[in-house]
Amino acid sequence: MGVSSARAFPFARTALYFSLKAQNFEPGDEVIMPPITIKPMMDVVISLGLRPVFVDIELDTLCFDPDEMKKAITSRTRAVLITYLFGVAPDMSRLVSVCREHDLFVVEDFSHALNASWNGRKLGTFGNVGIYSCSRTKTLDAYGGGLAITDDAVLAQHLEKAKGSLTPTPSKRLRAKIAETFITNVATRRPVFTAVVAPMLSIVGKINPEREKALTGARQNLKPDAVLPQDYFERFTSAQAEAGLAMLEKVEEGDAKRISNAAELRRSLRPLGEPCARTSKEARNVYWQFVVFAPDPGRFRRILARRGIDTGTTNLSLVCGLGIYPEYEKECPNAERLKNNAMYIPVYPRIGQRDLERVTEAIRLALRQSA
Repeated sequence: MGVSSARAFPFARTALYFSLKAQNFEPGDEVIMPPITIKPMMDVVISLGLRPVFVDIELDTLCFDPDEMKKAITSRTRAVLITYLFGVAPDMSRLVSVCREHDLFVVEDFSHALNASWNGRKLGTFGNVGIYSCSRTKTLDAYGGGLAITDDAVLAQHLEKAKGSLTPTPSKRLRAKIAETFITNVATRRPVFTAVVAPMLSIVGKINPEREKALTGARQNLKPDAVLPQDYFERFTSAQAEAGLAMLEKVEEGDAKRISNAAELRRSLRPLGEPCARTSKEARNVYWQFVVFAPDPGRFRRILARRGIDTGTTNLSLVCGLGIYPEYEKECPNAERLKNNAMYIPVYPRIGQRDLERVTEAIRLALRQSA
């Protein structure tokens, strides 16, 4: 990554917690946040007595609209959490300019964008600290865990001290994470998905569409967390570190394959208006997930599922409108469209050329029929 310091934590949200805590912000100070992310990021901000302020995204870049972000800055704004969705690199020159103009503490969540870059500089290294989630399905999976990277020596010392305060992780919790990862990997293998998972989802979708959404994307059990759970403050284990280091060697090879697959898919979808995030010569997108916007997501998913192709909407939460923190809610129509209509498409490294062509043809059909 080209930074001087990296510290391991049990979650990226834990890295966010300690990074913000080290700044000694006053209660009521504001943190600009993405309107779509995992709910624990919002819980962390609120637990520190800070106020989340949501700024809508651009559908072209899946990141903040810099003009809207500038409008949201007040005399109480102290920090911004920039989240890069699905491995897409936004225009960092504009975002960084706004942050520097207002002297904001910048946290970059590059959990979806390891090795993505803008003008040759990797995402996660533009701000004061970058945080990364090593959870299952990420390009660097360490059976959970998170990283904080920084060039700020003082912040690095704070993070090292915070890491030392964490408690041991119960072995049963680590075993559960390993089992979850194994089950996910098996269920999404093509033979298993085609023979078992896809038919099951089709039946569930006909009986209970809301349950289908839960199984293919939507997070459940969303409620306020006034006190952060204990497992946020447990150590990243040596077994996780070994797993992460072993996987690290494969990351760049996987990136190259996903980028190649995504480029082919983009070319094929261009006649349909290329219904996905844009690319540019300055951006190196790594496509942790490739998404297209479908007018009728349920119909789109069922068409692909009948052809043995796994898809669904994102499991990220529309945190700007959960209904559990009404004092912070804000309408963010672009984020809402991303939540409801963006369907992830298989471009993972192990997909073969024949399967990629089959996926492309199915997407063309699904987009036409769900229009």
